[in-house]
Amino acid sequence: MPAPSQYRVTRDIDVWCLAVAETIIWAGSLYLFAALLPYWESELGWPKTHVAMVFSGALFMSALLSPTAGRLIDRDMGRSVLVLSATATAILLVAVSFTQSFALFACLWLAVGCCMAGSLYDPCFAYLVHSRGDNAKSAITLVTLVAGFAGTLAFPVNTYVAELYNWRASAQVFAGLIVCVALPCFWIGTRQRATVHETSSDQPPAKADDAAYKRARKTLTFWLLGLSFALMYLNHGTVITHLLPKLEQQQIPLEYAVFTISLLGPSQVAGRVLMIVLERWISMRAIAVISVLCLALAAIALVFASYWQWLLPVFAVLQGSGVGISSITRPVIIAELLGRESFGAIAGAIALPVMVAMAIASTVASGLWLVGGYDLVFALNILFALVAVAALMAALRIGPAPWAHAANNPAD
Repeated sequence: MPAPSQYRVTRDIDVWCLAVAETIIWAGSLYLFAALLPYWESELGWPKTHVAMVFSGALFMSALLSPTAGRLIDRDMGRSVLVLSATATAILLVAVSFTQSFALFACLWLAVGCCMAGSLYDPCFAYLVHSRGDNAKSAITLVTLVAGFAGTLAFPVNTYVAELYNWRASAQVFAGLIVCVALPCFWIGTRQRATVHETSSDQPPAKADDAAYKRARKTLTFWLLGLSFALMYLNHGTVITHLLPKLEQQQIPLEYAVFTISLLGPSQVAGRVLMIVLERWISMRAIAVISVLCLALAAIALVFASYWQWLLPVFAVLQGSGVGISSITRPVIIAELLGRESFGAIAGAIALPVMVAMAIASTVASGLWLVGGYDLVFALNILFALVAVAALMAALRIGPAPWAHAANNPAD
């Protein structure tokens, strides 16, 4: 493995392949659901609330299986996890395209949720930390820069194919893209295995990994990071599911509302590019804190946008940038504070509350809306972000665990 000073991620074909594969798998699973939801509602007559519950269920399944996927990757099974999960996703999408029954549709998407646990960012990043070590940060950054355009691919392609043919054809097209593009890219991208097994123990690898995972769980840092990241995504999940209804309630013109929402995706990519520039002068820890502060500032801007509409684009840029940067800083900070040993299991366990937060965000926000309207919902969104900042800063103040410190902060 090249030293960090010698490593050039842009010359690493394997990482480029993983970036392309992640773009396709995100577009063909999580984003495909959002893009085709209106067609399922209109053509099949299924209530939007029922379909949304299926999506929440898929996220729950992904959350529950994330630690298991992480443990397998820790045991040098990254290629098997990513390739088999993508293969199963393609098969399930074909099955979805033929279903007429809501019950079968729900079961198939719950299964897709299981596959997401082994194919989206968290398992990919766990593989990169496991296989790239000191060079993982730049590899993760490249993957997120490319895969940040998954939504840009998913929504127009799904809409075009669904309008030209039907939604079933859209699902089949993305199943084909996963088989023809994502699978070969995952296979090529996971050629590199860990040069050494990252354990200082004389125990067998599986037992050593379990011991490292249990050791990390006993630290306050583990729980503070879980709390911080979960609240971040509770904040973001509330935004992406309730922003449009809030803007409609404020009688914001539809074109302006759509423009605001459309800024979220590009702002994620822009935030990641800005991070690459800033990290020359600012530490990754400071960037991580700034990314969460962006969510707090975005929530404040959204509240005051009720009075000054020009704050809506400001909100969108801050929200998108914060989430975009955090997708990179999350695995880096976990590895820096808790070490690379058993990283997949640790990161997967921390991903569990994150995915649960995303799954329940819409329901929690709806309940709060019934109590106090959108003023209460988005006022509490400020609180979620501020507590996330406090929890992250507390974890950073504690500093790296002794075993992580001894490894000289390998994720950087």
